[in-house]
Amino acid sequence: AKPSIITGYNVTVETTTKSLMQNFYYDKYINDKLFLRLGAGLGMSRSTVETDFSGESVTFKGEYENNLKFAYQGLAGIGMDLNEKTIISLVYKHSNHGEIRGASGSQSDGSAYLADEFDHIYDTFLIQIIFS
Repeated sequence: AKPSIITGYNVTVETTTKSLMQNFYYDKYINDKLFLRLGAGLGMSRSTVETDFSGESVTFKGEYENNLKFAYQGLAGIGMDLNEKTIISLVYKHSNHGEIRGASGSQSDGSAYLADEFDHIYDTFLIQIIFS
């Protein structure tokens, strides 16, 4: 079936990712308290994509759970020893969880809704507080 082309539509996509990562850090001290932090992480992730689509006369709602995928991340930041037992750091993290896709299926009018595949990549900043 040929997908229908609809104008005046709304699409909401919500992605939930569960991952287990092992991170490795290297800290290079600039002075007795301040340090630069570099790191990398490897692991696995699984993403669920929920799609809610509504057009002038057509709707679609679906969910697709992607297979377990290899994931990795790179980290860079700056940190400081607050005292002998506490470290605080600000870290930038670039994460890649592979290619995922949304739900596909039949729309309310019987035509096909075909989901796109997309790279699941995101960037975040973290504040880490480590107590020892």
